[in-house]
Amino acid sequence: MASREDLEMDEEQDVSEQDAAPLSRRKVALLKLRRLQTEHFFKVADEVSVLAQEIERDPEINLGTWLHREAGFALAEAKTYVLFNEQYSGAEERREVAKKLKRGRASHATVHALVRCSLQVRLECLSLLGRGLHIDARGVERIRRKTLDAKRSAEVTARKRRRELLQQAEAKVGRAAGKSLQGGAAELLSLLDQIGVENSADDNAATVGARSTALIEVLSKKARDVIATMERLFLQPKGYRHSIYRLWEQGTAGQSMANSWRRLHELSHGDFSLDNRSFNDRFEGVRACMEFLAGKRWSAISPFYENGELPKIETVPTFVDIDVGCGGTALGLQAAGFKALAVFAGRDETAKSIQENRPFWKVFPHNLSNEFKQELEGLKNSVDLLTSGLPWDHYRNVMRTNALSRAKSAVEIVSPKVFVFEALSVAKNEAKEFEALGYDVKWHSVDVSNYGIAQSKTRHVLVGIRDKSIEGFSVPTVSPPRRKGLGQVIGRLVGRHKWDGTEDPAVRTDFQKAVETWAATWADELAPELPVGARNKKKDQWSRLGVDIEDFANLPPTPQQLGKLFKLDSEMLKAIHGIPRQWKVQRAQMETVREIASSFPPTAAKMLGLAIHSKLTGVQFDYERAVDAPLLYLRRSAGSVEYLPEWISTIIIDPNRAFRDRERALVHARLGDVWSWHPITADTVGRMNHSPRTSILRRNLRDLILAVDYVGSGQTKAQ
Repeated sequence: MASREDLEMDEEQDVSEQDAAPLSRRKVALLKLRRLQTEHFFKVADEVSVLAQEIERDPEINLGTWLHREAGFALAEAKTYVLFNEQYSGAEERREVAKKLKRGRASHATVHALVRCSLQVRLECLSLLGRGLHIDARGVERIRRKTLDAKRSAEVTARKRRRELLQQAEAKVGRAAGKSLQGGAAELLSLLDQIGVENSADDNAATVGARSTALIEVLSKKARDVIATMERLFLQPKGYRHSIYRLWEQGTAGQSMANSWRRLHELSHGDFSLDNRSFNDRFEGVRACMEFLAGKRWSAISPFYENGELPKIETVPTFVDIDVGCGGTALGLQAAGFKALAVFAGRDETAKSIQENRPFWKVFPHNLSNEFKQELEGLKNSVDLLTSGLPWDHYRNVMRTNALSRAKSAVEIVSPKVFVFEALSVAKNEAKEFEALGYDVKWHSVDVSNYGIAQSKTRHVLVGIRDKSIEGFSVPTVSPPRRKGLGQVIGRLVGRHKWDGTEDPAVRTDFQKAVETWAATWADELAPELPVGARNKKKDQWSRLGVDIEDFANLPPTPQQLGKLFKLDSEMLKAIHGIPRQWKVQRAQMETVREIASSFPPTAAKMLGLAIHSKLTGVQFDYERAVDAPLLYLRRSAGSVEYLPEWISTIIIDPNRAFRDRERALVHARLGDVWSWHPITADTVGRMNHSPRTSILRRNLRDLILAVDYVGSGQTKAQ
């Protein structure tokens, strides 16, 4: 129930206006009455909600009619309360709506108009009301018409894209193929109509079955002919699956064409049932696809697939890493949508490791200064972002000076649009040297623990931008912070000791209990600063955690070491830095372990890269979604298996996210209904294996699950 406290607003500003004009007192009084009017609307809505629960016991009573006849409501008013309670049934949801309506001083007429609009229009209006903007019933109508106009313009655009898609295909094989495709689809529509008439005719089952079977055979043969035409137009050299993938990349028109191609294959195998219920559910999808191919509609995919195209990134930004280290920064930038033009490794072992993880990257050594400068000369004015995976302070004394000098030379030679370098502390003198090269420079502090990195160390990065002001650029923030403790991220890795099978089982049990106790004790404790170069100021803090940070190990701790002080190995350091376990490093090399300890966490590099990406391209990203997404996914393509970041398009801010979330919830509800009336057990699956309709059921379930995934991400996915 919406309480009075939830609906009240701060009236001090209104009261302060009393002395501004002679009529200010009347204005304040009227505004109070308007707010009371909105409050009374919700009180009535709450009473109607209670009434609806009581009336549910008697199905013969219609709530709207009862309100009109028994309570004296106007028919339109009664319908408003009924619709409002149907649309906002949850208590928390009602409170949020109440706050927004009160803040925007919505009238009864505004609420009446809102509940009669589509979900998209309601969400947009409530968003504006929540900002304190006043919207009346005419304003709601204008937004509704604007939405309809946008849909009409989208239809015109989609028709144009469909036409262009066909014209591109016809340019290769001739216009006759396109006409044949549309003509064949029109004939299939006619056959589908005949099957629909046969199924609805008042005949006996045997007659209907014989007629329909004959028509299905004709329809299947025609579908195979249309498929042959589609293959002439759209089949790629790599086969059907690759062709479908390419079509799905081409927006609504391409997705509709791919969906129609799939439906044609189903028709060619007679892959639908004559049972009325399942047949009618299947019929609409097939019919929509055939109408699309025949040119009678502009789309053949579900409405929530089409709703609002995401902004597109026209040009992929590029980056160069002049000291890649273990590759954490480069991995994070790749996950932020950047393309690696070149990475430079300081050691041969590092170069081999990076090349193994990313065979398609160009990896060069930077230990030869002349070759280093020659490679950079070839990248001049073609790099968007220049960075260094290892901070300058990873090196000691003269080598640190050389690393800083190498960074300045790289910026001067390449002339990137943006550069990012990490240092242990803010150094104003170093910033001025880069400013002399024509960059707007600023130091930024990054609390990596907010991104799920179990470190208490605050990172300092120097960001420089050319040709643009750095004002307005900031490090992304996420709410709430994704904090993880040391015990959470390496607890499992501490207990990886390999047993030879000769030990006492009680020893193994005690060791496992000791590991679990250690992980639980430090589950919320952030790791102190790791040693970088010659610096190691946190030895005592690490000792308190039971860790000897003086050196690193190649193997996990033994039972004896766990009872005293144990050393971190490369896998533990990777976990502390948020480096995915699939990212390979050279375990036996102690210098590699030190590189991991010095490196910039890839998740933090991803978030910083997204902010730079947004600064360069203007595309806005969903940082909450980005920080929760894994850095690597298993992808299979062209017979190979790779671990790659997710598509950058999946974390672009979606203006229709609220709509998609609501649609996703509806699909999940339908999926729940399927499991409730048809629970799948091992016996059921065993019987399905011998059923001729098994493939149909599996395909229907697959389509439904794909729809759930699609609506949740708001983005096209090639399966």
